[in-house]
Amino acid sequence: MTGRLFGKTIVITGAGRGLGRAAAVGMAQEGAKLWICSRTDSELAETADQIKALGGEVEVRKLDLAKWDACLNFAGEVLATCNVDVLVNNAAILRFNPIDKISRDEWSQTIAVNVSAPFLLIQKFLTGMRDHGGSVINVSSRAGVLGFSDEAAYCTSKFGLEGLTRALAKEVEGQRISINTLTPGLRIKPTSLTEKEYKNLSLEKREEWNDSKEIVPAFIFLAGLRGEIGGLRFDAQKLSQALTTEGFDLTYRRIKEIAE
Repeated sequence: MTGRLFGKTIVITGAGRGLGRAAAVGMAQEGAKLWICSRTDSELAETADQIKALGGEVEVRKLDLAKWDACLNFAGEVLATCNVDVLVNNAAILRFNPIDKISRDEWSQTIAVNVSAPFLLIQKFLTGMRDHGGSVINVSSRAGVLGFSDEAAYCTSKFGLEGLTRALAKEVEGQRISINTLTPGLRIKPTSLTEKEYKNLSLEKREEWNDSKEIVPAFIFLAGLRGEIGGLRFDAQKLSQALTTEGFDLTYRRIKEIAE
């Protein structure tokens, strides 16, 4: 299998469903070898089956990203077999609760999965990227720059992810490493909704959300960066539309125009 990402090893968290699955399958089509993880075996297996049907390579690990040691063990297992070229921190927890209803566990798990896990995985994979180059794509949200009612924990975590991205981009400036955030830019299935729950919804309800495949070009493009652009926030819909209409050879000036 050949493609824009041929020979690259990519780690994607939360790849069992939705945006994570679409990104994983799309990157596999471009020749990448995937390491995918999430908490649900059945969803991971379905993603893996789609990748294998395309002739792609994939390693699957069930993983609770809320657990510090589990993140470290996963990173160690990956690094024991290969270098990581691209890390996509996609997994996230989103629960809707007013602040007086947010439990200690809900707060802790949201911060752990949405901020701490990306920090840990970046920390572990960055050493290799310093040697051979790489790209980190942190999946954010409008909640990373705006506040929303009943989303205090989620907004806090996504604001944190935006800050982490910009700080680390400064640290690796001048190296062959790109660290950016990517927000969907269009309505897609909420991250909290499982595939089973989604399939049980009415067709009318499902049609309220767009297909995540529409914004996969943005992931493929950012995965190919090696330090040319960093510390920026992209709307995946706008970037994907530009790539589709203008091609993947966008100038750096044009890329910065598209960035938010």
